[in-house]
Amino acid sequence: MKEIKPTTQDIETGRKIQALEETAKRGDNPRLAVLSVAEAFLGVREIGTSNRGYWINKFHKEVGLEPGYPWCLMFIQYVYRIAATMVGVPDILPYNTASTQSLASWAEKKWLCLDSLTMLHPGDLLIWKDGNKSAGHVGMVTHITDRSENIEIQTIEGNTSSTKYRDGGLVAVKEYTYERGDLGDARTRGRWLRCVVSFDRLLDYTSRD
Repeated sequence: MKEIKPTTQDIETGRKIQALEETAKRGDNPRLAVLSVAEAFLGVREIGTSNRGYWINKFHKEVGLEPGYPWCLMFIQYVYRIAATMVGVPDILPYNTASTQSLASWAEKKWLCLDSLTMLHPGDLLIWKDGNKSAGHVGMVTHITDRSENIEIQTIEGNTSSTKYRDGGLVAVKEYTYERGDLGDARTRGRWLRCVVSFDRLLDYTSRD
């Protein structure tokens, strides 16, 4: 596989990650570490629409795949694993897959999903499903504003765009507004929110496993 030279953005991202690794200490808050690492990747993008790039290829390698596949979940796994190593905890997301729906099924079987959007915390994962298709998407929750009539959620996502459209080749911040209620009622832009994987439950699961 031809080596991809890092862009200026890629180099800057590497410096941010290195700074986080150098200042992190064993026993630091894993949630804050995950959020900090995810934020450091903002602006990273693939080359064209190839699902390839300096960091994108590293995301693929993390799950044992050759570059070229959708990488929204690979990005999350990469972030979780860097953060876990930084603060000295077990791999926070030990289920190794590039499939968002496979991850959702695994999390549901392990009772790692939340029942309501009112239970959200930063670091949790939103997993969407595209209608009756096997495809979907995932994003990491960074901020929640719980209002009386709805819940506003901000995420950091990979393989997305900086516009209202989900699909793209970028790590970017996205925003959603859902009515209060069960997850089954939460739908946006042609997809429904299948599962919210709890960061706290993942930590508890990996510490016992």
